[in-house]
Amino acid sequence: MKKVLIALGLLIIGILISIISHNILPLIVMVVGIIIISLIGVILSLKNNKNVDRKYLKSDIIFLIVAILSFFTSTIWYLTLILATLSLIYSIRRIKEDGSTIAKVATSFSIVGIVNCALIYISIIMIIIVNS
Repeated sequence: MKKVLIALGLLIIGILISIISHNILPLIVMVVGIIIISLIGVILSLKNNKNVDRKYLKSDIIFLIVAILSFFTSTIWYLTLILATLSLIYSIRRIKEDGSTIAKVATSFSIVGIVNCALIYISIIMIIIVNS
């Protein structure tokens, strides 16, 4: 509960600073901070859980981070497709093996990264077509 309150506080501070400074950068920094806090919470809760298969825990977390990076690099299509595809293949394989929760989250981040990248480039093409 404490981590949730810290994350919400960071998000509110980021929104307020972004509104006051008319800049999106503080909000982006706060969202990255929230993701880092969430990852630390997931790691700590999984280390304390006795039912988690520890054999794949590190690789699950690594591919979750790769999936999050694919979301944040949506404007660089080739990097997004490489990162999202790697994470998607691994996480789908892990879901089929034992239904890993981290793999499900990594799958959703990978899909959102690919969709976000597609929407950005479709929007760019539409703007070019309309303006020419």
